[in-house]
Formats: sequence, structure tokens, C-alpha cells
Amino acid sequence: MDLTHKSMFKRILNAWNNRDPDHFLKLVSDYIVYEHTGSEYLIIRGKTDFRTYLMSLWKALPNMVFDFVNTAWNEPVFFAEWNAVGNLVGKRYGVEGKNTPIKFSGVFVIILDKDGLILEQRTYFNDVEIIKQVRKNVDMIETT
Repeated sequence: MDLTHKSMFKRILNAWNNRDPDHFLKLVSDYIVYEHTGSEYLIIRGKTDFRTYLMSLWKALPNMVFDFVNTAWNEPVFFAEWNAVGNLVGKRYGVEGKNTPIKFSGVFVIILDKDGLILEQRTYFNDVEIIKQVRKNVDMIETT
């Protein structure tokens, strides 16, 4: 497995944008610990629970796409500042989207194991921006 930083960035970005849990899980250790910040803070442990999380995320944001803005590599850790766009379908972050367009930014901190698989991932973002966008959209619909 090519563990150069550009190769890893590309592989992980493609996995997120592919939105296929099985594709993404090929990059993940059996012992993954995924920490998700925000108002729906959670820690997910293991591939099975991480797969369930990915399926629920991509159900709510079926067309979400990430773009890495800045990246840094300090083997075995890498950091990626990202922008994401998509449409929120259903309830997430305490609001209900009705195919509502959203965009938001955040940071991934990813730690690889000795085999180059994702052992830990921490995702930091401000979900208040998503909530504001959905509420603004709902208010616009209700006033028209």
C-alpha cells in the first residue's frame, strides 16, 4: 500500500466522496475509533458501528461531496481542512431538511495504524452553520 501523503489524501477523499460504506471500510482498521464533534457528539468504535454511522450519514446527505482545502502530513497522522456541500434530506443535527442545500467546513484528524489503515478519525466542524442554513430555508418556504 502506498503510504505517501498525497496518495493517502486522495484515497480518503475519494472514499468519502464515493459514499459507499464498503468502499470506505477498505481503508479502515477493525479497531477504528471515530469521534464526531458537534451537537450530536458521538464516539464510534469498530468497523460494524462505523459502517452503520456512514450509512445514516449518507442517507441524510446523499450527495455530500468533500473538497480538501489544506492538508498536512506528520506520519502516521494527517490533517485535512475541508469544505463540504450537499443536500440535507430528513432529520439530522436537530433540524429537518427537505432536500435543503447546505455547505459547511471542518477538519479531519486521521491517525493511521502500522498497516496504513485508519485507526482513529476525529472530525471537527460547526454544525450550527448547517442548522442556520436549514432553518433559513424553512423560514423562506413558510413565508412564501
